Amino acid sequence: HALAAPDWERAAELILSTADGLLRRGEVVTLLNWFDALPDEVLRTHPRLCLELSWPLILSEQVDRAESCLAYAEQAVQHDDTLMGEVALVQAHIARVRGNTERAIELSERTLVLSDDLSVRSIAAVNVGMAHWYRGHLADAKRALSEAERAGKGSGNEYARWTGYVFLNRIRVVRGHLREAAAAYRHMIQKGEQLPLIALAHYDLGRLHYEWNELEAASEHLMQGLEQGRRSERPELEIGGYSTLAAIKHAQGDTTAAHDALAQVDRLLDQSDISPAAYLNSLAFRILGALAQDDLPTALLTANKAPGPEEIRSFPDYMWLMGAQTHLLLYQERRQAAADKAASMYSIARQAGWQQATIQARALQAVAAPTPQPALDYLTDALALAETEGYIRTFVDLGAPMAALLSEAAAQHIHLRYSQKLLAAFDSAPVSPSARSSVRQPLVEPLSERELEILCLLADRLTYDEIARALYLSVNTVKTHVQNIYGKLGVNRRRDATARARELGLLS
Repeated sequence: HALAAPDWERAAELILSTADGLLRRGEVVTLLNWFDALPDEVLRTHPRLCLELSWPLILSEQVDRAESCLAYAEQAVQHDDTLMGEVALVQAHIARVRGNTERAIELSERTLVLSDDLSVRSIAAVNVGMAHWYRGHLADAKRALSEAERAGKGSGNEYARWTGYVFLNRIRVVRGHLREAAAAYRHMIQKGEQLPLIALAHYDLGRLHYEWNELEAASEHLMQGLEQGRRSERPELEIGGYSTLAAIKHAQGDTTAAHDALAQVDRLLDQSDISPAAYLNSLAFRILGALAQDDLPTALLTANKAPGPEEIRSFPDYMWLMGAQTHLLLYQERRQAAADKAASMYSIARQAGWQQATIQARALQAVAAPTPQPALDYLTDALALAETEGYIRTFVDLGAPMAALLSEAAAQHIHLRYSQKLLAAFDSAPVSPSARSSVRQPLVEPLSERELEILCLLADRLTYDEIARALYLSVNTVKTHVQNIYGKLGVNRRRDATARARELGLLS
């Protein structure tokens, strides 16, 4: 009513008295609408209003506008330590969003020195914890996020409390404690009610159900999360949700829904200034989504947008991106390059204590290995690490080559029950993005797509010259492929190769 009057001073007074409470409950849109109704000259003459406005602007990904607004506040409150502490806190949040973790930690620690307010300190602890999370420092992140959750709960700052809770759960996940994290996410969904942040709990729980191959439950959580995330009008929340939904829909064989979800990601990326972490995450999902659609040009174009290791500003998303890049190399049949990338991923993840990425890297190493025995050794290690928590999609998403390895592992009684469980999951799974052959090959070293083409022509009794002309290859290249085929099938003659291939279901 004051805004409608228009009684600007009364409206400003009312906004200041309620802004903190609205933010704590996640009512960012309501608060922004009130601020937008105020004339610019009113905002500029009230530094406290500018300071309060910066928070909903940041939370709605309007970071440049938030910085501009914050500059007015900073200039006016330089002799007030409490307010300067709050200015430093907002600056820390902006630095973290932009990937400048060192600056975020420095400014947050300055806030802790300047302010005794428990709510302010809870947000400072969130910034410190998340900065350490994005640097890959799990122990430091856990200490700060635990403090953020405690102080947020004590002060009634629901944003700080549940942000700390979400990222503490993410630490559980990357350390490999999937079931413990799932129980905690269910608790958060039950207690957090309609807070926009609960969207993150739905997304993360959906990813866990995806890993366990419980695709209906995964899809349901993603849809609930997206519905909750839309109410916040924060594009970054929706980007994470649609990216994960695309992976789930691909796994369900619903390519249309997967394509639509990725189209939403592209739309949201075009209209918002998202964080480096969200950008990296979207690149990884875009690569995997393009491969699932057999769209190599898009996958390569997306991969070329990835920053180099020295520019990476989110360790968690860098791990995810390395996995996607390895899938791309496998799709291209660049086995040595894939093996090198997976080995690097394994080394980094293991040193940092990221169990989940360690398992994923070991599975990728198994598929990329040049010979059968190292492949089985890598797989054995991956199975030993993954069995307790029931990883499934990490293996299934590697398609026919992984199925062949698991068949061999089961034949040798290597983690027999778990190997059999994983093999059963392949029966209903569509072809993986990193396995170009549409045939499930029960071979330790599967035939490549080119080798399968030549095998079919051999079975049709074409000569080497005829095969070379049909495939635009040299005769020597055809002969090399034929020798590789014979080696993988364990035969020495064309007739035996054809018989063995039919035996294995590689030829009809």
